[in-house]
Parts: sequence; structure tokens; C-alpha cells
Amino acid sequence: MPFEQRPQVTELPTSFEKRMQEQLSPQDYQAFLQSFETTPAQGLRLNPLKITELKNYLESQKSNEFKPSNSTSSFLAHLPFQLRPVPWCPTGYYYSRQDRPGKHPYHAAGLYYIQEPSAMTVVEVLAPKPGERILDLCAAPGGKSTHIAGYLANQGLLVANEINNKRVRILAENLERWGARNCIITNENPEKLTKAFPAFFDKIVIDAPCSGEGMFRKLPEALEDWTEEKVEQCAIMQKDILHQAALMLRPGGIIVYSTCTFSRRENEEQIESFLAHHEDFESKSISSPAFFLTEKKAGLASSTLRLWPHEIEGEGHFIALLQKKAKGEEECQIDKSHNGKDFDYHRKDSNCQEDSFTIAESKTATMVRTKEKKGKKTGKTKEKKEEKEAIKASERATAEALTFFDEFCIATLGYTVPVEATLLGEQLYGWPQEKVEKVLSSKESICREEVHQKDHALPAHAHDHEDLKSLQKRLEGIKFLRLGWHLGTIKRDRFEPAHAFALSLTAEGCQKKINFSSQSEEIYRYLKGESLLIDANQQGWHLVTVDNYPLGWGKAVQGQLKNHYPKGLRWL
Repeated sequence: MPFEQRPQVTELPTSFEKRMQEQLSPQDYQAFLQSFETTPAQGLRLNPLKITELKNYLESQKSNEFKPSNSTSSFLAHLPFQLRPVPWCPTGYYYSRQDRPGKHPYHAAGLYYIQEPSAMTVVEVLAPKPGERILDLCAAPGGKSTHIAGYLANQGLLVANEINNKRVRILAENLERWGARNCIITNENPEKLTKAFPAFFDKIVIDAPCSGEGMFRKLPEALEDWTEEKVEQCAIMQKDILHQAALMLRPGGIIVYSTCTFSRRENEEQIESFLAHHEDFESKSISSPAFFLTEKKAGLASSTLRLWPHEIEGEGHFIALLQKKAKGEEECQIDKSHNGKDFDYHRKDSNCQEDSFTIAESKTATMVRTKEKKGKKTGKTKEKKEEKEAIKASERATAEALTFFDEFCIATLGYTVPVEATLLGEQLYGWPQEKVEKVLSSKESICREEVHQKDHALPAHAHDHEDLKSLQKRLEGIKFLRLGWHLGTIKRDRFEPAHAFALSLTAEGCQKKINFSSQSEEIYRYLKGESLLIDANQQGWHLVTVDNYPLGWGKAVQGQLKNHYPKGLRWL
């Protein structure tokens, strides 16, 4: 068939059109071109960490198959949006162009994440389970990470990495709003992470940097930035990222590789090349609805997944599922027949801290850098003595910080929260233990000694226990923004709660709180950073909630609620 140019609303590059005409059948090619004259779909994903009925529904699912559910009907009734279910994601919904969910207080409370519908497929294929160790290697702005965090249910470990210094702060902001507690946010290149986490993760997501052809309809800047040279540059980056990810995956583990581009060079050919150079990996088939077109290519063991804008209500996407072969049955805890989640497409209604850290840079970190070895024995002895003294000083500072934290929790929440903690500079971080969920719901304090003796961050059958200290040890020399649960700041012998701490709580689990309606003038004034008039009998720190969903902190002083909503997040 001779190549034909055509007039259209979205002006596509000639070389791109020619390649797509060769790649698709004549009928599909025409439908593909027509899709650029239609309006892109818009979607949001609900947060199971905060919406109780949704959390209960997901926990009740024994199989991977999605089933029709009305589990969120009571919550959806409060939303002033026209929502329709996204067929391939049980927490995903389409919203209309007239709706503005990003301007609703519920978005600030982290009750949903605005995400392109096709992008929701990636984590559904990954199928995270509570207790697993998962790496999101190219994580900003946070769509995949928040999706993973919802399934992990604050059990296990999520490492969300972003190499770009500006984008990593957006990632941190979104994960904090989501209420994720068991998350480490790093700002490194994959090669450095490989040295810190060799053969460590159960599952890895690579939402690879790509030429962005699948976003041409939705994002004009993707079209303006596109060249054939960029396709080749991205392919080179993707090859290296895949190789580094392979080194961080344990035997039996899963990698989900995805792009938002149509180029075979970045998709099927990339996977084919990876498998040719990594004999310890195999491609796994992905169960999917018929409208998710699968593609086979010589050299690939099984099909990969294609999402086309003319076939579904979403943008272009590519997904491949890879598994690292187990060295022995006893080493593989993941089912070797894992095919990602089965899709039921007939589903019916149903503050970011400015400075990053490295462990070595923090004077009060639990782990400190060992000084360079000296030739003389006396030098080594002195060195060890200084290290022990530094560790003891760190432990004393952390213990003192926990005292201030406990005092705050008793005064504000009404109970103490069991955490394994560390102090980085003035910032207090905690690693959530299994009993945290029980404590936050029952509001009964548990002593830390009991927590340390009995709780494990990960299931014992799956991994050796990784506590906060051992995770810090791994992170020596690694740049990171968050080390678990950001609790707050120690300022002049007092504790000031972090915004992230507020967003990870529940209204039921807080003794001192002030609630506003999502339709009230006060809630919008709070989001703008204004002080509010309140009952003069209320004193001290209070959790500010919107329709009983945590939104931030305020401090009651003589009939006035002083606003502690972060300045960088305030609405204009």
C-alpha cells in the first residue's frame, strides 16, 4: 500500500505516520488516525488506604480476577463528578471534561489520584501483594507508586526512585498525599541502586523514559519534542535500565516493563534484545481482554500487551511481563505461573522536604560512615571508638525525639504509636510495624519493646527481616528524600508534626480534630493558608479533616486555628 499523507487536527510527523502505516493493517491504521481527532479520556484512581469500603473490598478478593462491585457506592455518592468505571482497574474511573477533581478538597486529602486510564494497567499486571518488596525504578510523578502502595496496604516495602531532582519532589508530594508509610523515596541512577539492592526485590516496575508517541493526542509537548533520534536515544537508556533492574531482582521475581510509545524499537525489540542477553529471564503471557491487542515477534517466548487509542478509551501503551528464573524451588516464593492479573473488562459500577539526605550526611543518623582506614593500629582503634560514640549519640538523640513524639501523640491522638524510628538532622522518621494498624484503629498504646520483639516489616516466610537500621545500612551513599513514615520535626525540645503524618492517619484515630464540610467556605480558606475562628475551649494541635478525611494540621490558640497547611501546597 503506497504511503498517504492526510490533513488532520493533530499534525503528526511524516516519518511517524509512515512507520505506523507499515506497522498496522489498513483498517487499523485509518482508525488509528481518526483517534487523533477525538478527545482524550481522563481518569482518576481511588485510594484504598483511605476509603474503608474500597480497602475491605480489595482485601476480600481471593483471586486475581476483577469482579463487579458496588463497594465504593457510598463514597462515590459524595463526589460531585460524573464517573464511569475503567474496565481494567477496580479502583479506576473516568470523569468528564466538565469535572475538575484536582480542584476539590478530596484531592488535597489524597482520596484519589488523577491518572490517564491506560497507565492504570501497568500495576494491575504487576499484581502487588502485601508484604512484598517492590521497586518503582522510574517513579515520578507517582502514578505507579501510589497504585502499588494501595495494594501493599502499608505492608512490605516500596522503593520509589526518580533520577530527576525536580520530579522526585513531585513524587514525594504525591506519595505523602496518598498516605503511604512503608516507602523509601530515592533520587539516584539505577546503577547506584543496584549496588545497594542486589537481588533484593520481588517485583520491579520500569515505566521507562520513552519517545512518548502514545501521548501525542493528550500532550502537545510530547509531539513537539519527538524526533527519530529521540527514539534511538530512549532505546539506549531503556536497555541500560532493564539490565540494572535485572540485577536487583531476586530469583523468581517479576519485572513489568512499560512505555507510552508505539515504537517497536522501544518495545518488542527492546524485550527481544533483553531476553537474548539475559538467559535467566523469560517472557510471560498476560491475560487480557480482546481489545488489548497482543503482539508476537520472532524470538519472544510469548505475547506482550499493546493498548491502542483506537481500540480502547485511553492513550497508547505497551507492557511486557518478565520473570527471572528461580535457581531452586526453595528460593522462589512467587508463583512461577504468574501471569499478572486476569482482566474482567465487564466490571460494572461498583510537602516535600526541600533537602535530600544521604546516610553519611546526617550527623544523627542511626548508621554513620566508617572513616577511611588508617595504616596504624592505633588509628583503627581510635576510629572504632569515635564510631561507637557517634552511634551512641545518635541513639540518645533519637530516644529523646521519640519522647517528644510520644508526648505529642498522647496529647493529640490519645495514645502512643509503635514505630521503629531514626532521626535525620531535625527530621524524625518511623518505620511502621504490623501493630500500627491495630493501634490506629483501636487507639490502644503498645510499648516499643513489645513491637521490636514480635513485629516484622515483611513476612518471615518471604524474606529475612529488614528493619530500619538494616535499610539505612543499604542506603549508605544513596540520595533519598524519604525514609519511611515522615513523622515530624524536632524544634527546640518540641515536636512539630509533618504534613505526611496527618495524611496517613484516620479521623477515628485522632482525639483532637476539627472537621469541615467539603462544601464549606472554611475548608477552602484552610487550603489557602488562612487562620480560622474556632471554639475558644479548643487548645493545641488538631487534625483538620474534610468530611472526616485528614487534610492537615492546625494549632488552636485562644479561639483561633493557626494554619499549618504547607505553604508550597496552598491553593491560590
